[in-house]
Amino acid sequence: MTTPAISCRVPRDDRVDFLRGGALLVICIDHIHNNPVARVMPAAFGLSDMSEVFLFLSGMVSVWSVQRALRDGGMRRAIRRCWQRAFVLYLIYVLAGTLLVMLMRSTSTMFLLNAHREMALFAPPGELLLRVAMLQQHVGHLCILLLYAISLVVLPFLVHLCNRRWTCMCLGLLGLGCYVTGQWPAHRLLFPAEVQQTLYYQPLTWVPLFLLGGWCGQVPLSRWSSPWLRFIAMLVLVALTLGHSIGNVLPTIGLLKPTLGPFRLLHFLSLALLVANLLPQHSSWYIPPIRRCGQNSLVTYIAGAIASVLLSAFFVRTQMTLLIIVMGNVLAVGICLLAAETGQLLRAWSGRRP
Repeated sequence: MTTPAISCRVPRDDRVDFLRGGALLVICIDHIHNNPVARVMPAAFGLSDMSEVFLFLSGMVSVWSVQRALRDGGMRRAIRRCWQRAFVLYLIYVLAGTLLVMLMRSTSTMFLLNAHREMALFAPPGELLLRVAMLQQHVGHLCILLLYAISLVVLPFLVHLCNRRWTCMCLGLLGLGCYVTGQWPAHRLLFPAEVQQTLYYQPLTWVPLFLLGGWCGQVPLSRWSSPWLRFIAMLVLVALTLGHSIGNVLPTIGLLKPTLGPFRLLHFLSLALLVANLLPQHSSWYIPPIRRCGQNSLVTYIAGAIASVLLSAFFVRTQMTLLIIVMGNVLAVGICLLAAETGQLLRAWSGRRP
């Protein structure tokens, strides 16, 4: 017997692309060093931020793509599409990561990497490329691309298994087990020491968030529209925010970003439920250029990473004034928007669906 959560096809709505595009723009601004605007971004408040938004919504979009492939060409087509996408993401991570580290080297912005991850910064390009490919060199916030690639490798199998109720429950328990395991030192046994230093995000805790987003994308919103559920989400959100702002009330381990601490995850899920209920499915407020950033997330993400390095170098060398700050952030957002428009044109030319 199939579960309604997975077997029914939920139409894609404008909120997903708009919020994912907005998240990419905020991620770009957050990673500009010495940027005063970043102080009012969600990441500055210590709870969940745009990384959770991006990965969660990417899970939704990816499951929709897998469902189309399963419907049009069966399991083989779904596996081929996901694995090809994962391989492309890995190649882009390696090439763009090497380019990003060399760009940091040429602009003297190596401080954007943690000190213990700078071991290959001054290595020859070939050695640097090899180290990035072997996950032995940190490359800034591009690490989230690896999570995306890992998730896509297993996604078609999980979507297929979730068509049966009992396997869906087992996979849910497996995801919960992976998340709990990732919160404790036991997970270190799974990765070599150099890889641990390179990966900022713990896959055991972040990949389940991607898969949870895909599952939620198959569940009708009416299941989450209960007034009591919204009220509980509001209470949780207020309690966690106050607990964090007061200081030393919430345990630090529950707020850690690399392992997606439980309080951080609970804060995001509460916020996601409220946003899903408050925002309309379609609205003229969903600015098309931002939606196109969400539809062309890969090129927007890479453009944002490059823009953040260039603007970091600019801000470090320039006397900060209000005009400089505004111009710098507008330029960073403009680079992302231009990349998204370019990706949209290429997509239209190739005839691919968003």
